[in-house]
Amino acid sequence: MVARLVWLHGPPYRQIDHLDEGELGAPDELDLAPRREHRKDGVVALHFALLDPGGGEEAASVFQYRIVSLPSGEFRIDTTQVAPALR
Repeated sequence: MVARLVWLHGPPYRQIDHLDEGELGAPDELDLAPRREHRKDGVVALHFALLDPGGGEEAASVFQYRIVSLPSGEFRIDTTQVAPALR
């Protein structure tokens, strides 16, 4: 499923699984491998990260996505910029 979501974003984005501390401005070592989270209340969340290589004057950045499936059938999508770290 993650491969399809990355494909939907299209080039130049690509999935990223790990960042070392300081890599692309990451504040710590980050494990960004895709994972599913199943909660007892029926909520399921899918986590994955994409690298935006930037270009021109724009620096590269990494965003972690969380797609949440709620028991009601609705979905929620959250994104967090993880590198470079926002201050």
